[in-house]
Amino acid sequence: MIAIRIVNWQALYEVSDKGRAWHGGDKKRQGPLQFVRCRVNGSNWSGSYRDFLKAAGKSAAACFGVFIKALEIAADQPVEHRGWLLDRNGSPLDAEGFAKATGFAVKDVQRGLDIASDSLLGWLEWAELPESLQAIGIVSSQTQHKQSNTTQSIQGTRNVPGKPGSSREPRNEDGNGKATRLKADALIVLYKMVVERPPKDDAPARGRKNAAKYLMDGYRWADLCAAVVNYGETVNIQDTEQTFRKRCGNFFGRQERFFEDYLPGEYQKPNLPDDSDDDELSRRNWEQMQEEVA
Repeated sequence: MIAIRIVNWQALYEVSDKGRAWHGGDKKRQGPLQFVRCRVNGSNWSGSYRDFLKAAGKSAAACFGVFIKALEIAADQPVEHRGWLLDRNGSPLDAEGFAKATGFAVKDVQRGLDIASDSLLGWLEWAELPESLQAIGIVSSQTQHKQSNTTQSIQGTRNVPGKPGSSREPRNEDGNGKATRLKADALIVLYKMVVERPPKDDAPARGRKNAAKYLMDGYRWADLCAAVVNYGETVNIQDTEQTFRKRCGNFFGRQERFFEDYLPGEYQKPNLPDDSDDDELSRRNWEQMQEEVA
């Protein structure tokens, strides 16, 4: 199966788990990226940029916008898919699909893709999607996707390495799916039980919305539940005042993914001082809380 990919993605655009330029041997940032690492030339014209202007002519501005959007799409992928232009189901994007996803005119997208993949530039390239992705049903052709709109199938289920000890599930195209909403609601109820005690009166609409987004992005519900429980354990051990505990909307934040530090494999339980009656009480309270949740 043929798909479009960014040339030299790992060397030019990939990001480490520390938010820096990725180098061989570094751990890559998990989940879709929030920012694209892009070299800044400002008003300086590199040789590649001069070649681009020559190839694109009067459509240079539109074509450059298409390429920048292509970088965003390639970055908005699970780690193993990054660098490829795929839709939310992991299927290759063509000009029509790209236009639908971005709101651009199909003719502008087609022109931009043609220019960026020109041999003179080599910014994009058409390549065979690795068989390892196809073999386990990660991707399907657009024809297969259209045929499956009327039926539900679990053949596309995939396990993509996420944080150590966790795994990812397929993205859920139906952002308002009942199952996703129910899982997000359950996460917020759990959060209010183990973190916000007594529960606060505010309606956690932002937390519910953000949690649903991460479920759609492929984070496992069980791992997100574990992250909530781990954070609850931390604030209880440290006896963090309610005022300083993260609200659920911030815990599942869009700009700062605070929850990722508490996912299985990432979480480090804080140490308990041995000679403290308060901490022993905190320990007993936490054990009682776990029993209530169970």
